[in-house]
Amino acid sequence: MAIAVANQVSWQDIVQWNGMIDPQCSNIAQTNPSFGKQLCLSPPGGTFITPPANQTDGSTGGPGGSGNGYSDNKAVLPVGATLAPKTTTLCGEYYTVKAGDTCQNILVAASTPADLFLAVNPSLRNDLPNCDKRITPGLTYCIHPNNNWNASKSPSY
Repeated sequence: MAIAVANQVSWQDIVQWNGMIDPQCSNIAQTNPSFGKQLCLSPPGGTFITPPANQTDGSTGGPGGSGNGYSDNKAVLPVGATLAPKTTTLCGEYYTVKAGDTCQNILVAASTPADLFLAVNPSLRNDLPNCDKRITPGLTYCIHPNNNWNASKSPSY
């Protein structure tokens, strides 16, 4: 309410202009809200510019690809890369973490669902809130696994 009063708008307008805020504004005061720290305080406007399509030619998840984070390609671990412990090698694209990277930035850039990223990189312990503390600069992680990355091998008879 204080934000609305300070900016001479109604709280209903703030909720309408910021779809990530719940109708009671109860998630606005979180220490680390999932939507960041910026709010629209006026009606959204301007001209929407369609972002360029990624160059995945349909073989990798994300916009322009399958959209589910998976890859149809089989990537080779880059020369000199150190794979994070227990990370799948059934992977279509790898990413080597740099100093200052965050899980959110990696996931957004790769258009990879967080649950998939955590599952194919077990050293991150399936713990999104602490992911940034667990990614290690210099280690390489799978960002687009193959669809069969976790398929168990058929038993031999």
